[in-house]
Amino acid sequence: MTVECTPADESVENADYEGWLMFCHLLAQTSIAFRDGTIFVRSYTTDSTSVVRGWTITDGWPQPMAAADVFAAYCSDLASGDPIPPQPGTAYQAGTLLPTASRNGGQ
Repeated sequence: MTVECTPADESVENADYEGWLMFCHLLAQTSIAFRDGTIFVRSYTTDSTSVVRGWTITDGWPQPMAAADVFAAYCSDLASGDPIPPQPGTAYQAGTLLPTASRNGGQ
């Protein structure tokens, strides 16, 4: 999925419709099939660095993770739980609050 946004306000300017549809389908399946889930998104900046943000699935909707939690989860070996070094040129930041119909005036 490709989404472009402006650094100043981080608003979405152009999104790939098929990618959004696939993401919504995945989110719906996750909320039905699993009690817990986590979403990580990596975005790339113009200087070839990247930012990783994270959300946990709560009551079927992504809730932002704190930056420290994103770092801890993303920099841990899944099998052993041991810490792994962060990837060079990668910042680990908090997830952002995602709009819902109730937080977006019912639209």
